[in-house]
Amino acid sequence: QDYAMPHNTIPELIRMRHGNENHDTIAPSLEKLGYQTEIPASIEYEDILITGRVDGIKDGQIIELKTSEKLYEKAKPWHEFQLRFYLTMFQIDEGIIVQPKFDEKEIWLDVIGEVKRKDDWVLEQLEKLYTFHLGIVRK
Repeated sequence: QDYAMPHNTIPELIRMRHGNENHDTIAPSLEKLGYQTEIPASIEYEDILITGRVDGIKDGQIIELKTSEKLYEKAKPWHEFQLRFYLTMFQIDEGIIVQPKFDEKEIWLDVIGEVKRKDDWVLEQLEKLYTFHLGIVRK
């Protein structure tokens, strides 16, 4: 039997690795600017535990890095979803989604999204996830 990976898996893994390397490169610069970086985060709902790592927190604001090779003009809905969860987890009112960009002279963080905390929305998403989870567990 052939256990080959789907054709798009290898390029996707390479892109993910590059994203991790970019995070590792940018984190020390954020720390020099006074950010706490790579802070573990979690939220529990019923028997579901969601975990993650916040890229940076400073002065009551969360910064979420998107280091995709694809450049975005605007954050995607799933970027906002992730940041909104972090805002609720840390009880912080707002955060920004940034993407590193560069030219031949410098690197900068381009703000591609701003997100406000919405605890009710997060609770609604957790309820949906739990309902989905129950459907799978019962099968």
